[in-house]
Amino acid sequence: MHLSFQSLTDAVKRFFRRPVRAVLFAMAVAFLLLAWLFIPPSPALTEFKVGTVSNKGWTSVLNHPVDLNVQVLRVGAIQMDRNSLLQQGPQDWSERYAALAVKAYVFEHPNYGLFAIDAGFHRSFADQNEGNYNGLMRVMVKLSNIENSLTTPALDALIPVNTLKGMFLTHLHPDHTSGIESFPADMPVIADVREYDWLGKLINTDLLEKHRHWQYLSFEHAASIAPFNEVLDVFGDGSVWALSTRGHSAGHVSYLLNDTKGAVLVTGDASHFGFGFHQRLAPAAPGETNKQFARQSLNALVSFAEQFPQVRVELGHE
Repeated sequence: MHLSFQSLTDAVKRFFRRPVRAVLFAMAVAFLLLAWLFIPPSPALTEFKVGTVSNKGWTSVLNHPVDLNVQVLRVGAIQMDRNSLLQQGPQDWSERYAALAVKAYVFEHPNYGLFAIDAGFHRSFADQNEGNYNGLMRVMVKLSNIENSLTTPALDALIPVNTLKGMFLTHLHPDHTSGIESFPADMPVIADVREYDWLGKLINTDLLEKHRHWQYLSFEHAASIAPFNEVLDVFGDGSVWALSTRGHSAGHVSYLLNDTKGAVLVTGDASHFGFGFHQRLAPAAPGETNKQFARQSLNALVSFAEQFPQVRVELGHE
């Protein structure tokens, strides 16, 4: 599920059209306040050490690809109003209520082994709408009338679980993290350090307690390669790039996989689907500052795609 302040606002409006539901809303608010009191402390974090940026521009980077054997996997679906994921979605457009794909990505570095980006839905979503979400997220799903499903195998059934060297996250929203539960607790999970904020902890309480090997990317000394202000050369060989695309969440990261079979730009939820991407409609974000960051991040992604049309763009949920 996408935790969107817009979807929350829409849910509140629906409830107050029918006053009898106001009690349910008050209960949800009370639950949120109670959950706030029990936000777990930040997990023990270790820094994922990245390589030094040696290339001077994206043309040079793309001219030196690495065999990564990138796979794009569909590991779930979400039925909801897509406008709740946009800052300013129009009222009438053809795909507004089309289902959203839940995606994960796998690549194998020739020196460092097999990695994933995002986990998608846990296998429990095959049987129930709320899957393995924590109590707060279960309430959120019910309030928002979102329908989640898993009709394909979960990520852990598609790749060799025990050989995965680590998992990079675009961000800590639960539809991207719930599948982590099926992987060994000591498998490194890596996100921007800014993702481990109060919201990331609040909506992932159970997962943060169960999984023991959380790592972080620091963009404090990141390089700037236009159109992106903060980029990291993850392995130091130009094969995998972490691009700070904050806004939709505090530390959202997109990834450039510089594969010999064709480079792939994984936008994550910096752009959920094609309509938003091509119309430059930024994703929903909490607060005006983050909304501005989200617009800047989307513009950077679109500019990159226009400058390098040979790079395949993989949007967050399409």
